[in-house]
Amino acid sequence: MAYYIRVLGIYNEAIGLEELENALNDDGLRARLDADREDWSMIDVRSEDGALLSQIERNAVFPGCLAQAELDEFRVLIRAHQPLSAVEWLDNYFDRVKIVYAFRILDAALVNDNYEIIISLRRTIWGKTGGLLQNDLEGFSNDEGYHILWQFPDDITGDKYCAVLDNGKWVKFRMDLGDPFQRMAFRAGEVPQMAVRL
Repeated sequence: MAYYIRVLGIYNEAIGLEELENALNDDGLRARLDADREDWSMIDVRSEDGALLSQIERNAVFPGCLAQAELDEFRVLIRAHQPLSAVEWLDNYFDRVKIVYAFRILDAALVNDNYEIIISLRRTIWGKTGGLLQNDLEGFSNDEGYHILWQFPDDITGDKYCAVLDNGKWVKFRMDLGDPFQRMAFRAGEVPQMAVRL
């Protein structure tokens, strides 16, 4: 099963290959970007030694298209997750999404420092399109990049920058994903007591 991360953008800005290559260079990273055309709909991202790290697909949102179907699927999927306040917020926010960039993550992306290439490209795209970030088996961010919906597997550990809604405003914090009490609070839409507020 393929693993995807996505940018759900609210601005459908043209992003050329040269701009992406320059961003990688600015981050001190090297990769080869092979596109179907300059106004690309698909890019193959390869390491310097030619290993395929990722394929990035760009799809505008309009009725009947793949990206719209994906958003409709997300609307159904998020209903099974928590916190409820994030589900409702996302459901409304999806109406603003104009473009979806889907990164298919391949095994070679997870070795050496190759994942830094993916993160650099995603950051560059998100910087132009705004919107939300989504990772399979993790969940969604808000439009500031803070994690807001719990879709993690039960064995997840580590720290994560998160946010919950309080009277319509995002309260930001860093939490321990492996702590069951912090998980419970986050899922209830509360700032975990042991979390570090930001």
